[in-house]
Amino acid sequence: MRPAPSVQTTHRLGERGILYGQEAVTEGGYRAVADKEKNVHPVGILRTRGARTIGMGSWLTTQAFDATADRITEGLGKAGKIDGVLLALHGAMAVDKAPLQSG
Repeated sequence: MRPAPSVQTTHRLGERGILYGQEAVTEGGYRAVADKEKNVHPVGILRTRGARTIGMGSWLTTQAFDATADRITEGLGKAGKIDGVLLALHGAMAVDKAPLQSG
């Protein structure tokens, strides 16, 4: 049985703290590592920040998850030719009405 969500992130609530484009890769450890490498040029798509944005220790509505996945897919399409994708996923996220994963 699934525990009751203490906070459920809706699409509207999750808008706060989402960074897009180059703003999504201007700070943090990933950027510092990329800057030390030759021929590595990060292309920002989407980054969430803070405990009350999409995907960080919260239950997401299906709508919020789908909207975020669509934005990532759209951003990848606009990015052109890329060699890799970094998804820095937070393990405490769960999507309402989706099977829980364990492991």
